[in-house]
Amino acid sequence: TERGEAAGRPQASVGEFQDVRAALENSEARYRVLVRHSSDGVFLFDPRTLKILEANASFLKITRYREEEITRLALPDIVAMKKKAIVQNVRSVLRNTEIVSGLRQYRRKDGTFVDVEISSSLINYRNQEFIMVNVRDVTERLRAQHELERQASMLRDQAEIIDIAEDAIIVRDMRNHTLFWNKGAENRFGFSRNEAWARPLSSLLRTRYPAPFSVIRRHLISEGKWEGELIHRTKDGRPIVVESKWKLRRDKKGRPVAVLQIENDITQRKLAADVLKRSKEELERRVAERTSELTEANARLVQELKRRQQVEDMLRRGAELYKNLFENSPIGIYRTDPRGRILMANPTLIRMMGYSSFVEFG
Repeated sequence: TERGEAAGRPQASVGEFQDVRAALENSEARYRVLVRHSSDGVFLFDPRTLKILEANASFLKITRYREEEITRLALPDIVAMKKKAIVQNVRSVLRNTEIVSGLRQYRRKDGTFVDVEISSSLINYRNQEFIMVNVRDVTERLRAQHELERQASMLRDQAEIIDIAEDAIIVRDMRNHTLFWNKGAENRFGFSRNEAWARPLSSLLRTRYPAPFSVIRRHLISEGKWEGELIHRTKDGRPIVVESKWKLRRDKKGRPVAVLQIENDITQRKLAADVLKRSKEELERRVAERTSELTEANARLVQELKRRQQVEDMLRRGAELYKNLFENSPIGIYRTDPRGRILMANPTLIRMMGYSSFVEFG
């Protein structure tokens, strides 16, 4: 019995060893299957030599190496860091035996760089320590992040520009409630951003529209924009005339969601235009009055000229008649000066006196 028990103990030890070995082999097989099919890149390297021992297909795709090429490389060949920094990171993993993660740049086979997120952990494999690195290509994510940061920066810049703009810039929802109110609107109308927030714009500014609001709203939804002159009242009750431009904003489904409204104060311009209009009307009235006076004077002058022309015509006809009578009279006619000297004589008198001409007669 004792020999049987003694003989049974070694057999049990061999069986346990075989079970452990089988479990390890199964565990290693599962590990390799998981690594091989992982969407993340995975590679194993020796922390003593930094030599890469193996890598899965995803890592080869990231770095663009073939399997037989990657195992001839060491960590400094692919990590875009100085070797001293790489060694320090490896020592940190060995010292802390914890997962170390962060962003890195890896060098591809063609010399280009790829942004990756890595996590390194220490593993024991067949009584030796190795470091396994999970690698995820984050190039697109970082590019998207940089683009978002760029857009956010642009939005901040635009917000600052909007805030320093002198024009009133307002965003309101389709119920006419205020969603955005810039500094220009505060300065223009006297209401602070908090006072204007979520208030119906028409009642806040007591707006007078050039047409019924429902008509303007239909035009805005149909055309996507509207512009015209509005009359608002400031916080202290002063009327203010603005040149208002509206732009309709829609969501991805095309539904109207908000209205961007930009308003330029044209009160002084309108006042100046009214003054100019009144001045023009006054000038036109004076010109009309003066024109009427000149027209009347011209009419009188025309009448006077006509009268003078008539007198001149009468005098000319009288002179012609006198001359005709003087020259053709059957009786002798002459004219003398105060001393009795003959100045004129008609042909009849000259003939009666026996002369042939007035020269001989004189």
